Amino acid sequence: MAKSKRGSGLPLLGRVSFIGGLVIAILAGLLFPSNTTAVTILILLGLVVGLLNVTDSEATHFLVAIITLLVVESSLNALPLVGDTLGTMLNMLVVFIAPAAVLVAVKQLLSLAKN
Repeated sequence: MAKSKRGSGLPLLGRVSFIGGLVIAILAGLLFPSNTTAVTILILLGLVVGLLNVTDSEATHFLVAIITLLVVESSLNALPLVGDTLGTMLNMLVVFIAPAAVLVAVKQLLSLAKN
């Protein structure tokens, strides 16, 4: 996560967006998985997280974690009883994190292109 700077509310906004996105993703996966309002909020929070929270030094670890989430999310439905619920929760988490991943990946590609 980005380091806090004095006099700037942006790091706090990034942290609140990240925590809020996690909570909303879990609740949306449990309670209302097809709610388009929840999906829209998760996408917007994901954009904020991608812009404010992931530093250049964290980008590789962040992107590897996203790949792991995508692989696990696709296989959870095979678990009996809890697979559907866990899969839906993780799907909402992916909806939250995907915009951040796109922003971080584009920033990294632009950085590579400069060098």
